[in-house]
Amino acid sequence: MISEEQKRAIELFSEALLAENYPPLAGRILGLFYVSDKKYFTFNELVDIMGVTKGSVSKSLSFLQNQLGIINFTYKEGIKRRRYFYVDVASNIAYLRRFIASYKMQNEIYKVALRIRNDQNKEMNQFLENHVTFNDAVLKSIEEHFDKSFK
Repeated sequence: MISEEQKRAIELFSEALLAENYPPLAGRILGLFYVSDKKYFTFNELVDIMGVTKGSVSKSLSFLQNQLGIINFTYKEGIKRRRYFYVDVASNIAYLRRFIASYKMQNEIYKVALRIRNDQNKEMNQFLENHVTFNDAVLKSIEEHFDKSFK
């Protein structure tokens, strides 16, 4: 059902998303959606393709669906008991917006911390100054590109 190249890419997704604290299987499931031309997968298809237990798939889907809101499901007409899972593009864009907003908020907190600190720990002050400067540049670039990419 999936090629060796797709399997390797799925594993790369899983490894990359570990850095963002995704459970490994959740990263693999998300990777499957990205490398597959298929839009929808049933629960049983995910269990078969991933080669894991139903409980593991259920837990990972819950993470992707309920905690991140980037996977959703629908029912097909006439088939009410079978859910068809898919990557929810609009929710993914909203997720990116929340991520950017959080990054902005953290940077504002760093600015506040820098303002209220004294000169006792110069190394930390310099780090915060550099951090704020870096974050300002990153945020400017992200916002500029985000608006162009996701109108």
